[in-house]
Amino acid sequence: MIKLFAILLIITGSFLEVWYYAYRFTNDGIETWLAIVIGITLTLLLCIAVLKRNNKGVRFLIFTLIIYSILATSAGQSFSLSLFQKEEIQEDVQEEYRQDEIQEIKNRLLQIDEKYSQIQSGINETTQTLHDRGVYRTALEKAENQQLLLNEERSQLQDRLIELRQEAITYRKTNIYEFYNRLTFMPEDWLQFFFQTWLSIFIAIMAPLGITTLQAEKPKPEKKMEPDQAWIKLIENWVHVNWFGVRSKKSSNILNETNFFEYTKTHDGKEFPKKYYNKIKAIAIKTRCINNSGTIINNNEPEVIGRIVNYLLKVG
Repeated sequence: MIKLFAILLIITGSFLEVWYYAYRFTNDGIETWLAIVIGITLTLLLCIAVLKRNNKGVRFLIFTLIIYSILATSAGQSFSLSLFQKEEIQEDVQEEYRQDEIQEIKNRLLQIDEKYSQIQSGINETTQTLHDRGVYRTALEKAENQQLLLNEERSQLQDRLIELRQEAITYRKTNIYEFYNRLTFMPEDWLQFFFQTWLSIFIAIMAPLGITTLQAEKPKPEKKMEPDQAWIKLIENWVHVNWFGVRSKKSSNILNETNFFEYTKTHDGKEFPKKYYNKIKAIAIKTRCINNSGTIINNNEPEVIGRIVNYLLKVG
């Protein structure tokens, strides 16, 4: 589990370092692809230096790269934040223009309403009867045309007002530094410096810490399987009985199955487990202690026993 966390720490730390390196170098006018290449190269240089940290002079290089990483990634964070703040400023300016236009439309609507009311009052005062409408027909048509134009303009302005109100920003997210500023009364610049520097420190040590953790993680020693004493006893007995001919110089072959079981029953007073006879014989063939026909190849009994036992330990 620690090994997995260390690997994730190296990957995450390297990614964040390259990310903010890229912001830092693009702010200098360097093309994005080249800024990423520079960031990757500096990150790899730090990782290799940490791997070779015991070499002479490398620790100074590591210290220099970490300090540079902190300064560069802090600058990258500042540039990233400035882009966000620039967008906020642009939104605020656009919203200011939008509110000014809304106010101008409201004022114009009031003027239209006043003008419309004045024209209507003039019509009402002038045309009391049908005779008056006939007498003032030309003036009346002109006044009504003015009212029609005012209504058209009112309709267009109201549509535009609805559109502007829909576009208006009714809520803007509070900048986190503004929030901390209200809590601590510290200037926003100092708050940015504090948080960005500490984040850069953490980012700078992520990959080195992951590498040193991996190097410190020692592989667990393989648990050696203890030979089963009953098994060893059976192997020793099997070899001792079958190698009787070699010891007595009367035969170079192991006993066949029937003779073996008769011999062990007679001399040991109990039967040798039948299922183990062929299994031990097969291992003896595989370890080249005997051949397929049962002829003994290795006359050294302790060595034969050791080979069979070691084979069992390897295959479990």
